[in-house]
Amino acid sequence: MAEKKPQDQINKELREKWDELEFDSQLIRAGEDPYPSTTHSLRVPLYATKSYVYSSLTELLKHHYFYSRTENPTLFALDKKLATLHGGDDAISVASGMAAVHLACSSVLQKRIKRVKPKNLSKYYPQSKPDHIPNFIMHKNQYTGTYRLFTNLYPQIGYKPKIIDMRDLNAVKKAIDEQTKFVFVETPANPTIDVINIQKCAELIHEIGGKCIVDNTFASPALQKPIKLGADLVIESLTKYINGHGDCLGGAIIGPKNELQNIRYF
Repeated sequence: MAEKKPQDQINKELREKWDELEFDSQLIRAGEDPYPSTTHSLRVPLYATKSYVYSSLTELLKHHYFYSRTENPTLFALDKKLATLHGGDDAISVASGMAAVHLACSSVLQKRIKRVKPKNLSKYYPQSKPDHIPNFIMHKNQYTGTYRLFTNLYPQIGYKPKIIDMRDLNAVKKAIDEQTKFVFVETPANPTIDVINIQKCAELIHEIGGKCIVDNTFASPALQKPIKLGADLVIESLTKYINGHGDCLGGAIIGPKNELQNIRYF
């Protein structure tokens, strides 16, 4: 009897096949052809369980699924489709577009530290070094939910937004300093339809080792693929054009596998 292929190898082979397809075929088949977790199912089933049963720890470690907040077979199919459409390594689908914005941005802003005793936490507060407050750059016209998050909440937890007209690349260049962690590019912007140069913004922030995060909701991967233009992480509000009907709430982050694993499991 032939030995069953590991899931990671199956995923790799499927992705290689999907990448060869044209965009219209990817829309239909990526993540679902063949669906790796359910034999003979024409459509992806909805998995409502939170837990999964395995015969041993070894068997569990061979599979993706152990707790549905992290990943489940239904989300697996959606994630693979979105990653394929964008040309990214991987994707994570989450509860809303704003959840995607916050997870993506906070993953870049956070300094990953090992477990420390509460009495030692104070040295990690950004406010303990007032001359070294992490900052990020945002456009003056932003989706209102993102604007509120960046200007109301983030300053309270020690992160400084620099609000500029990002259509002006000289202004972007002047705003970047050693403490700039990312540029947040929403283009076309909602609701002003301002268009920002993703590639140039990515090049500028990469010069100091920062990240370029792009909200691609307005364009969708049908019209714009930010990863190919140099973006590190891409955000989609699935509620809008990805869903197509405005009757479903969701969000997604697309990007490198290692970065998304950190977000998924942290």
